[in-house]
Amino acid sequence: MRKLIALLIALLVAAPVAQAVAAPALSLGDKSSAADAVLFAGGGTQLSNGYFFPGTAVYQDDEYLGVPLQVTQGSNIQFVNLDHFVVAGGGHKVISYDRIKKNGRKVPLFASPMVDGPGQATIKTSHVKPGVYPFFCPIHNGMVGQIEVK
Repeated sequence: MRKLIALLIALLVAAPVAQAVAAPALSLGDKSSAADAVLFAGGGTQLSNGYFFPGTAVYQDDEYLGVPLQVTQGSNIQFVNLDHFVVAGGGHKVISYDRIKKNGRKVPLFASPMVDGPGQATIKTSHVKPGVYPFFCPIHNGMVGQIEVK
């Protein structure tokens, strides 16, 4: 219940900031970015998990529960960290649990660079086939989410 309340507070506080941060990225005149989904991260500290929104999930009874961020097949995700670096304790990063073989080793199906807040990056998902894919932030234990490629 405390996590749900914290998530709702984070969404209410971050919504105006999220609109301000996301608007320039989506209005640069690049036709491909208009179709990209936007994933926000925030709320993490060195002692607590943060949240992905939309897309935050919880792991319960051997499955991920929550409403995934929906991504159109062939598009990428604009990843926006709303936290200030000092508050977040090191920024946020997205890494898929699913792995693929590349050059003889297993690598994440998709991943973002470290994004110290406030900041943003592109997560390359244009190669991902339809399905639901869980991901995590390696900086904040238990900060997990899901995307659904349609």
